[in-house]
Parts: sequence; C-alpha cells; structure tokens
Amino acid sequence: MNLSPKRLRYVFYGFLVLTGGCHHPQALYEEAPRSPLERGREYEQHHRYDYAQQQYLQIDDVVTRNMTLNQLLAAWESVNAAITTAQQRVHTEPRKASARLTLARAYYHKGLLCTRYSRETQGDYPKDFIADEQEYYYSQAYRQAQKAIRLNKHLPEAYLLIGEIYLANLRYNDALKELKRLIVQHQDYARGYYAIGKIYLKQKEYAKVERYLIRSIKLAPDDIDAYYLLGQYYIDRGWYEYAAYTFLEILRRNPSDAPAFDLLVDACHELGNYYVAEGQYDRAIQLFQAILDVRSSYPVHQSLLLAKKTKSEVLSEPEQAADQSPETTGSPRQSEPKPTAAIEPVLEQAADETLPEIQPPTAQTPEQSVPDNIEPIQLRQTSASLSNTEIIRMIDEYGFHHPHSLETWGLARTVKGDLRHAYEPHTANDVPLVLDHATGLMWQQSGSDSQMNWAEAKTYVQQLNRDTAGGYADWRLPTIEELASLLEFEQKNGELYIDPVFAPSQSFCWSADSVMSSNAAWAVAFNSGHVYYDDLNRENFVRAVRVFSHN
Repeated sequence: MNLSPKRLRYVFYGFLVLTGGCHHPQALYEEAPRSPLERGREYEQHHRYDYAQQQYLQIDDVVTRNMTLNQLLAAWESVNAAITTAQQRVHTEPRKASARLTLARAYYHKGLLCTRYSRETQGDYPKDFIADEQEYYYSQAYRQAQKAIRLNKHLPEAYLLIGEIYLANLRYNDALKELKRLIVQHQDYARGYYAIGKIYLKQKEYAKVERYLIRSIKLAPDDIDAYYLLGQYYIDRGWYEYAAYTFLEILRRNPSDAPAFDLLVDACHELGNYYVAEGQYDRAIQLFQAILDVRSSYPVHQSLLLAKKTKSEVLSEPEQAADQSPETTGSPRQSEPKPTAAIEPVLEQAADETLPEIQPPTAQTPEQSVPDNIEPIQLRQTSASLSNTEIIRMIDEYGFHHPHSLETWGLARTVKGDLRHAYEPHTANDVPLVLDHATGLMWQQSGSDSQMNWAEAKTYVQQLNRDTAGGYADWRLPTIEELASLLEFEQKNGELYIDPVFAPSQSFCWSADSVMSSNAAWAVAFNSGHVYYDDLNRENFVRAVRVFSHN
C-alpha cells in the first residue's frame, strides 16, 4: 500500500514539530506495515532481485510464494534477453556508438546482478552465475563502452559506465580517474558527480562526499539516487536529523517511494536513540511513540521502554535530576554536546598553550562614529553550539540577508533583510582592515590565503595574535552571527554576496560556532549566499574579527 500525499504531509510536518519539541506530535501517522509481497515488488521495480527474493521467501502462502519466485526468475532471464536484443542491434549497426553503449549496459547489468546476488544473499537462486561468468560480463561491458567512445568521443554515458564497471570491481582509483576525466570534459553532467560521491562514500572519505552529491543534486534536482546516497552519508556520520530531512525530500518528490519512508523511520529511530544518550528523554519518547503510531517495530518499542525506564531512574535520584539542566533550569537549549574524540586533543592543546607576552598595540583604535541613518546592533561575540532552528531564528531576528534558500535541508530560506552597514576601509601597520560602524567590528579585509580545517583555522587566529597583526592581539574566529551579518542580498563583489570593500578571495569562511549534536561547525558561503554547516575536517577560508569599539 503506497503512502498518499496527504499522509506524507503529516509525516513532513509532524517530524518538524517533533524536532522542535512539541508535546503533541503529528508525525508518521496512519500507515500499516507492508507485506513481504509489497516490499518484494518495490525491490523488483528497482532491479534489486536479491532483496526481492528475500522478501518473497517470507510469504506464508505456498502458492503465492512459488508464483512470485517464478516471476523473479523471469526478471533474471529478461536480462539475458536484453543482451540478445542489444547484440542483434550491434550486428545491424556496428558503427553506431549508441548501439555499442546499449550492449555495454546490458553486459554491465548482467555482471552487476551477479555481483549483487553474490555479495548480499549468498543463496542458490538464480542458479546460473559463477565468478568466471561475472568477470566475463564486466569485461565485455568494458570492451563495448571503449568501442562506443572510439565511435563518439563526446558520449559522457560511456565514460560513466567505465567508471561504474571499475567501481563494481572495487577498483576505486581507476574509477575516480575515469570519472574525474568525465566531469572535466562535461562539467554539467550530474551523474558523474554522483558516481564520484558514491566512491568516496564507499571509501569513507567523508570530507569529499557531500560536495559531489550536492553538486549532483543542484544539476539534476529530480535524481532521487543522489538524495538516497546523501541520506546514507548523513546516517553514516550520525547526523540523523539531516538524514530524515533528506528522505523527506525524496517523499515530497515521489510520495510512493516506500524505501525512502523505511529509511526515514530508521533515521528517526537513531535520532531518538541519540536523544536518550544525551539525556533528552522527553524528545526521545515522543519520537519513538510517533513511529509506533504508524509502524509496529520491536526495536523501536524496546527503545521506548528503555527511554522511559532511564528517565524514571534519573528522576528518582535527586542529584542526577538536578543535573537535567535543559528542563530544570529553563534553558532554551537542550544539553550542550560534548566535544567529540576528534576535536578533544585540539581543545586540550589550546587550553595548555600559553601565548607569548605581547607588547601593547601600536595602532590607534579608531573612534566609533555611527551615521545617523544606521542603527547600531550588538552581535554575540562568544562561541556557541547552535541548531538549525537557532540559525533560522538568528537570520530573522537580526534582519540578515540570506539570498540562497536551503529550506529543503531544514536550514534558512531566502530572506531579504534590512541590516545596513557602515563600512570604512582602514589600514594598521600595513595590514588592510575593514571597520563596520554598525556592529563595532573590525575585520580582516582579506583573510587566510588558503583553505584549512576548523582546528587549523583556530591555529591561524592564534598566529595572528602572536604576530600582533595590525597591532592587535585579540583576533578571533567570528561567531556565525557576526559572519552572517556580512552577507548581501545581491552579488556585489564579482560573483560574491559581500560588499566590495572586502577582498574577493575568501568565498566561504569558518565561524567559531559548532553545530549542535554534530561533528561540524557553521560557516558562510559568500559565493552562493547562504549559511551552512561543514564537517570539521573540511576546508574553508578564515576572515578573523575583533571588536574595535563597544556599543
């Protein structure tokens, strides 16, 4: 039974309400679990015959089970029929590149079917594959794809197929080499970026995955495969909320996509487990109960019981109950995430490091003079850990510009704000700076010459202070409030959404603020005009800031 669009809207809005902490969730409603027959049909439509067989074998009725397995055999045999048809076309049109490519794909699909079945089920159905046969079909697919390229060098599908053949045989370096050659020649070919992202995900090179998948989605917004892979990437990173939003986007585009709904439920389950680990028991209980309202699940039911039990035990001990700061102190935020193992050494090193004695600055601090038509604002100057909701609220509250919408990913929409700056170019000790009289901030006019990860960005700022850059020793990474305030609604500095008083080299910059419940930090992309988050190991530029006069 497919999900209706109306029910899908309940899922979408219900999940948003749940992640916002509502006490009356309306998410994931009114759909009974699907039968093995329905699940098998779904897998079969996606040519996942091995998974389809697993589902069909669970059918209780013997007649129905045998009938569906026979139909599955016919699907397998249809691959052989496709090869025969393609061979006949090549025989009649031997000099046509599209005919060679069609045959190459038919061979590839047969080899891929063998590989999938071998790796995922290790069963005895279908019976006609062996390792030698698998190798044969891949080699034939490669030969035909090469012939297609010789007949037509401008055939991106042929280069993509060669990369996929390498990938199926776990030859990742060869696949990457072929695919990167493809996107150099065809820069707008979305499937090339998708395939590269897929390889990096398999290799767990997470710092490189997202950029290629996002690029693929921008070029082909209706390519559901890229969304699936991006959602899996978020799950692998433990970013379950982002994964849920990604699968919701699939359902918005294709309401009948049942596998996406299954993955959405899995992501919500993992998100609930995270809430339990962080002591956010009420949010976890709400989320588990919402899942069970629509789908019976033993693991989710056990998680719900564990969450209730753990909450009861914590509240029964006065000392532990007093530590539940999110609910007992009235804090607007849930528990602050602890630093991950990856950044704890960096924090410890920063705490132990003693800066050398610095002489008083030689530059004179300019006197603040705010024009009459500019209303001065005070922005947060200390780092924090922020959620998506807090970023959206920040943009609205301060009237920041946010040209490019990331609403699909649960981030800020397009906003034309009303913030007005009062910039003044300034030079101190031969260092070009920019003063903003509206915020009382002094910025580097340019910033770092190269990109660096978040830990290196902090080291870069420490070095600025050791060098007393511009005559000052209190430089720091800007908060996301400070950094986002620089966004302009239109491209004013070449292709950048930033005032031309700044250098155009730093197209995307780190902030000092981390992402709540994630191994990532907030940043601003001036080249595309939006606030976003980035993995701590990814690389961005730095534009340091300091306060030159207090409001």
